Amino acid sequence: MWKKHGSALLGLILTVALFITGIRLPDYVLAAENDKTSIVKDAKLTISQKEGYNGYKPVTGDISTDKDIQVDISFTAVFNKTLNEGNYIKKGDYVQFDLGEKLKFTGDNASANEVVIPINDKSLNVKICDAIFTKDALGNIKVKFDFSNSDDKVFDKESADIGASIKVDVDLSKFDFENTTEKVIKIFGKEYKVGVIDSDVELTKSGVIDVKNSKIDWTITAKRFVKGVEPRQPLSIEGYTFLEDPTSQGEWGNNYIPGTFTINDKSRDETSGLKVGKVYGTDYTDAMSYTIKADDLDTADTSKAVVKFSTDVNFGGEFSGGDRYYYNAVELVKFNTSQRWRVSTGVSARRMGNKTGTYDANTKTITWAIDFNYPKYELGDVTISDELTKDNQGRIPQKFKKAYIQAYDYDKYDFSSVKTEITPVVSGDNHTFTIPNVTGRFKLIIETEIEPDNYRIDFSNDAYVWWNNNVKNKTKLHADIYTVPGGDIKFGEINKTAKSQASPDGELGYVGGKGDYIGYEPEWTVTANKGAVSTPGDYYMYDAFIFDNNVSVDRETINTANGFSIRKVGDNSVTALANGVGFDKVFSNKSKNAIYKRHQKLVNPESPVTDATSGVTNSVYEVLKGGVVVGHILELKLVQGVDNYAKFKSRVMDKDLVVLDRDDGVYQVQNYLALTKGAHVVLDKLVGYHYQPKLLDKHVLSKTVAKQFLTDYNAEATNSNVYDAVNNRAIDNRDTAYDRDTRSVVFRISVNAKDIKDVNGDLGKFILNDKLCYKLKLAPIKDNKYFLIYKGEPTLKYNNTNEADQRYGSIPTFSNDITGKIGSLVNAVGNPLSDQEIADKGIEATIGKDGYNDDLITFSFDKIDSPYVIFVKAVMKNDLPLNEKGEVWNNATIMLEGGNTAITKNAYAKYDERFLWKNHDADKVFIDDHGYINWNVYYKPYRVYAANDTATVRLEDELNRYLVLRKEKGTDKLIFADDNYKVWKGEYDDAGNFVNAVEITTGLDEIFKYDLAKKKLVMHIPDRNAGYRFSYITDFAKDVAKDVSLENSVALIEKDKQVGSEVRVSHKVEANAWGSLKDMNYGAFQLVKTDTEGTELAGAEFNLKKLASAQSPAGDVGTVISATNSAVKFENLTVGEYELTETKPPVGYESNGVVYKIKVVELENGGLKVLLDGNYEGKAKMNQGVLSIINKKTPDVPNPVNPPTPVNPTPVVPPTPVNPTPVVPPTPDNPIPLVPVTPTPENPTPVIPITPTPTPTTPITPTTPSTITPTPNSPKTPDGVVVDEDKTPQGKVVKTNKPKGKNNQIVDDDDTPLGGNKAKKNLPKTGGTSTVWYYVAGIGLVLVGGLVLIRRKKEK
Repeated sequence: MWKKHGSALLGLILTVALFITGIRLPDYVLAAENDKTSIVKDAKLTISQKEGYNGYKPVTGDISTDKDIQVDISFTAVFNKTLNEGNYIKKGDYVQFDLGEKLKFTGDNASANEVVIPINDKSLNVKICDAIFTKDALGNIKVKFDFSNSDDKVFDKESADIGASIKVDVDLSKFDFENTTEKVIKIFGKEYKVGVIDSDVELTKSGVIDVKNSKIDWTITAKRFVKGVEPRQPLSIEGYTFLEDPTSQGEWGNNYIPGTFTINDKSRDETSGLKVGKVYGTDYTDAMSYTIKADDLDTADTSKAVVKFSTDVNFGGEFSGGDRYYYNAVELVKFNTSQRWRVSTGVSARRMGNKTGTYDANTKTITWAIDFNYPKYELGDVTISDELTKDNQGRIPQKFKKAYIQAYDYDKYDFSSVKTEITPVVSGDNHTFTIPNVTGRFKLIIETEIEPDNYRIDFSNDAYVWWNNNVKNKTKLHADIYTVPGGDIKFGEINKTAKSQASPDGELGYVGGKGDYIGYEPEWTVTANKGAVSTPGDYYMYDAFIFDNNVSVDRETINTANGFSIRKVGDNSVTALANGVGFDKVFSNKSKNAIYKRHQKLVNPESPVTDATSGVTNSVYEVLKGGVVVGHILELKLVQGVDNYAKFKSRVMDKDLVVLDRDDGVYQVQNYLALTKGAHVVLDKLVGYHYQPKLLDKHVLSKTVAKQFLTDYNAEATNSNVYDAVNNRAIDNRDTAYDRDTRSVVFRISVNAKDIKDVNGDLGKFILNDKLCYKLKLAPIKDNKYFLIYKGEPTLKYNNTNEADQRYGSIPTFSNDITGKIGSLVNAVGNPLSDQEIADKGIEATIGKDGYNDDLITFSFDKIDSPYVIFVKAVMKNDLPLNEKGEVWNNATIMLEGGNTAITKNAYAKYDERFLWKNHDADKVFIDDHGYINWNVYYKPYRVYAANDTATVRLEDELNRYLVLRKEKGTDKLIFADDNYKVWKGEYDDAGNFVNAVEITTGLDEIFKYDLAKKKLVMHIPDRNAGYRFSYITDFAKDVAKDVSLENSVALIEKDKQVGSEVRVSHKVEANAWGSLKDMNYGAFQLVKTDTEGTELAGAEFNLKKLASAQSPAGDVGTVISATNSAVKFENLTVGEYELTETKPPVGYESNGVVYKIKVVELENGGLKVLLDGNYEGKAKMNQGVLSIINKKTPDVPNPVNPPTPVNPTPVVPPTPVNPTPVVPPTPDNPIPLVPVTPTPENPTPVIPITPTPTPTTPITPTTPSTITPTPNSPKTPDGVVVDEDKTPQGKVVKTNKPKGKNNQIVDDDDTPLGGNKAKKNLPKTGGTSTVWYYVAGIGLVLVGGLVLIRRKKEK
């Protein structure tokens, strides 16, 4: 028997045991999951790839494997249980799509085989499903939308719009590259040809230095293969281009050596595709490129290219730390694709040697030492050529004495004491030495002797070294020495200084280096101490000034060979300097530093010296080029045996310096002074002084100051509006300059803070162009004049003097901060110049337009003699506001007529002419997560409307198809519930902020309208002269997906015509998953009963009836009773109109006696909305689907007088209901919620719940639901019975006393407290007896089952 029926018996015993012990099973057991892909609606599957900078675009041609693929899936899932079984999705079902084959995940998911993306309705905080992307070993990717872990609320809905997006790559490892040529993949069942194969390149580069041949040999190797595939699959490298960047070091090397370029050992030059770029004006290599061709490649391996070439090395010049690094980079690129690889390397060349010099005053010997071949290279024969020239003035020669070689002893770490004499080959001053078979370090010593005098003598000496007969790449070694006095000899000295303004390091925090600064007309003092003129003879000092900017100021240019000559001022005969020295010697050598400027003009050349040592005489020579005077030479004949000095002035004439567009003071005026004795220059001095241009600045006046200036024209009052003297800062008025009322700006131009007084017109005319931006036009500033000119003085003065401060241009500030630009400011003084005064000052002005038709004023200053301040007024070109926020500007440029440089200064004024603008609340993440946008539209009057002006003003707002307004579907009826449409009235401050806002809560339906024909939201402006902020909410359309742009535009309409431009705002959806649940086509609302203070009331009875319409008949929906601990609900409402009646008020409260109109409408996005239809202020309000009905307390009234009893009253017998069902009446504190009944299409009128009989025949014990905790201390809480949801009694409850007078509520039969315990009983009690015996019996049966199981095992 046990063998035959043991299993069944065991199962029966365990089942009974489980039942008795009360162990509960899950409420539901999931059925096997079902594929519901076939029933989804509106499935949309798309793939996209990036197109340049245009974002992702749908794929229409080949798939590129070097870009990821964006896959988007969207569909509508249906949950409507009224459909036939199998036609809707249940918990545990899934929807699945095959994405494609030969794919892989990318980005952070590259190594994953499964990617799970939860899909939620963020607005409801409900999980809809999981999008599970899986990849198998063959590269097949599927996405499964799994509803196993969905929130239960999902399945109460009608449907959900669901979407997910993921990025994938083509998995190239799944292709057969050996046997197939055309590669094809399948995505969403469609075949796509693979276009560009995503490849990788192994790119290497190395360099080897060849010292003997003074070159570096470079090798570049490139191998191309399929990216991410193992073993490597080679791809042809044909069509790829090498871009070589050798980074030339000029004369020191790394320049391409022609004829050395090969690819795969095949020589290539510029005739066969090699391109070699040169640094402009030189033979130095800038860049190289070569595109690989088919005949460059080995047919057995077209994936590989090896490039070799060489660059030169020069071991001369300076070496940082003993080494010079030759950097080299190469890129391999495929043009018109994103494929690019780069690698770089470098080679260090060690310094080969150096040259030094020493002087021995006792023996009058110069010793030159050339130390060479530090790195111990094998060089072969080494040649050294040394030019033993005269001193730098060309007057003291060197006489060769001897030369010898010393080898380096590597054991002693010093040069050998053995000196091997070597005889040079002499050619003029050049001495050439050859050292054979050099393999290590050596030193060449050359000794010369000189005959010094009482002046310092400077020698600069160059030696050139080369080896292996490579003369082209010879190494230059340089050394300088100067002599020192010997015995009792003291050297003479000369000097030149200018009257200047000193700038110590960092003084006052100004920009500009430490040094001395000069003005436009410096006074010079030259000196020669008596040591310089101690011996008998004629001493002349020369100072040369060239004012022609076309002539370079140096001895290499100004000489007789180049057609220059000199003559004395007032004499037309060409002559020579008095001491017989060539005039070219009184000019310095050419300067290689561009910061030094040398053009000056001697002031009053007829009599230039203003003070001098007694006995000093002077002459001035004119320097001519082609018969034209280009400069002067001042000749001073000094007095022998005494200290000499002389003073004179010059003017700075270098136009590139006078008009220099920088204010850091780096540039200097440089001047050369020479002392001669006999026909030789014996001493010279080169000096430099800093120069700041300080010619131009530009500002805007603040609106307030500008208004005052345009009233009284007091320019001095504007000085403090552009300069803060306390903080030493300029003032930036750009934020406050624009006058919206007059639509104007006043610009202020400072000219010539340098205080140049060009009374002779030496500089020529200054040309100032003042150009307005394209949005502005000139406007009369006073009496039909378009500008006003005032004389001025520099704002900055030097050390409490009346002199212009020549030093500073600016104070360090942030890059866009103009407040530090103070050096060129001018203070206006006095009244504006009259037309006659302007003409007398040589100032002319013309008004015109530039090539872009923008307004322009051109001022010319001939013989400028003072600082000036110019005022210009500008207004907006457009007659109507532009409806924008931006900047206008004024561009001022000053230059010298015929000059090459200019100074440009701009002044800006921010304007806010917006009368309409728009934005949205929250950020991108919030919007994407919640699926709606709260838009804000701001209106600011662009003009003042007079009372008799009948112009109507409105805003028209247009949405693109992915946004839907909250309105009744297909109608023009907006839903004015919740925060859907709001408006505030306020004003705007100077910064454009909306302030003092007051919300308008009435008449919204007259302000907001929907134009069904134009499909636009219309916002009518109640008060045209007031500011407004409008707010409204739009939802996403059901087909919104990733990368969709949600666009919105609004325009101002006045008299049915658009004013200004429309305002456009957009939001791009960027979420990777999205979901939006749709309710069943039923509406619902909650009902709460409150008093006037908002306290919830229980016991009110409400009845809801549906009114008849063309679509459905009238019907009674049902009756509910209000509660205090939860809102009761009317559910399953369909589109139509309803009436809600309060049939019974709460005890102690009055009924409103109002029938409330309720309307259920369908929204534009397909949902339903319940609205309170009518004005019930103070009686009812609907907010977020909750209807609150307000009741007033019953007023206290005196006890009424009993009326007389009527004679023979006839009792009224109430009708007896058919089959009455007695129902336990609810208590006020514990109402019984209405159980709603869902109407069906066949029976649209819901079944009305049966109302309890008002007069029970027997007393009914009050009941308390087990899910609601009774309130122990409430006087209304009765003794009673706790009942379960199915009305099963759970035990009697009575109140007992606790300590301190507190009450407690307990279960009568086992004294279990109920306070705070809301848990349900697992199994019902029977008859109120204890459950212990059930547990005993159950445990006993479990033991029996265990024994049975043991016995069966033994039998087996």
